[in-house]
Amino acid sequence: MIMKYSILLLFALLSHTWALKDSISITLHINTWPNHAEVSFDKKPSHRNTKPVYSSISTDTFKENIGVYIRKVGYQDTNFIVKTDKNSAQNYVFIKLNEEFDENAIALQHKFDNKRKRAKIGAWTIKASIIPTIIGTGYLIENLRSQSQRDHYLHRSQNAVLIDTPTWKKDYNNYSKYNKSVKEHRKKAISYAVASASLCAIGLILKF
Repeated sequence: MIMKYSILLLFALLSHTWALKDSISITLHINTWPNHAEVSFDKKPSHRNTKPVYSSISTDTFKENIGVYIRKVGYQDTNFIVKTDKNSAQNYVFIKLNEEFDENAIALQHKFDNKRKRAKIGAWTIKASIIPTIIGTGYLIENLRSQSQRDHYLHRSQNAVLIDTPTWKKDYNNYSKYNKSVKEHRKKAISYAVASASLCAIGLILKF
């Protein structure tokens, strides 16, 4: 039985090795004229992609056919299918872009780029919202700590046998101090929570 499973395992490993040999990674290089055009593989460009890739670029693929989308303001959007050459590990494609003369089309291209800029600002705004979140969390922790101290001194002052003694006055003063601290820390924690939520909301609106 052990020998049987060993042979099956060996066969599986050899099959996997042969599959890898048949699926050699191909590097596809895209070059455009004029250069600095945006190139996307297997998906249309999106304004939500705040980090577009520009030519000349390359991608590693095992696929035989790969979709290429190219855009550049002032030139016609181009998309095509590249049939990769499996006999060559390096595949090169050169594309000359056609100039766009339609003013409405160019206006739409600028609108697309403006939406992308907004999305980029939105992404950074969402990331920035973590700063007031961290600060607010610090005030919340301090608020909880002050509450604990306030309740401690309140319990001591309420259970004192005699009042108006130096010890009672000290406990009561500490209670008042921490009670004031609780209110201040709570107010600041809420303020920073509101700021964080506002930044996050603004970021989401800009990004989407």
